[in-house]
Amino acid sequence: MFVTGLLIVATVPHRYENCYNIVILVSGDGDFANLVRELQDKGKKVIIFAQPQVSQKLIILANEFYLVSQIPLCGQAA
Repeated sequence: MFVTGLLIVATVPHRYENCYNIVILVSGDGDFANLVRELQDKGKKVIIFAQPQVSQKLIILANEFYLVSQIPLCGQAA
């Protein structure tokens, strides 16, 4: 639901806008597509990690996309 994305954007005070350059989203929900666009419009790089049933919108929009299964487990060699 797009409202979720709006709530997230609304909860980050403007004073923090220049304190980060990269946003990591761990979700495959296409409802976050508008949030990703808004962050990119503000010059943020968006990296998305998701399960295989991820929204194609997010894959296309992401600056970088990875499946959660590609994350090495703690203590194991990559």
